[in-house]
Amino acid sequence: MKVNGKFEFLGITEFQGRKDPTKSYYNANLLQGTDVLKIFLQENQLVLFTGLEKMDKIDVELDIRNGKNTTYVNIVSVIPCKTTAKAIA
Repeated sequence: MKVNGKFEFLGITEFQGRKDPTKSYYNANLLQGTDVLKIFLQENQLVLFTGLEKMDKIDVELDIRNGKNTTYVNIVSVIPCKTTAKAIA
């Protein structure tokens, strides 16, 4: 099931593997309201977040699938939201 959502980008977390500490793994940390969503990333998905700063507003397309005992969430696309500045008179 594909779902679109508006989030604020909190950053990428890098952590070392338990079985193989030489391998690095990554989480994307996204904020929606007061809920933080941590999504596991493949190394090739890091480019989706290139150029983003913390607290940037983004539109994210997620692919959510139910497994036998877990739910899998995959990031399909990330699009920065356009900001509109209002002039102060």
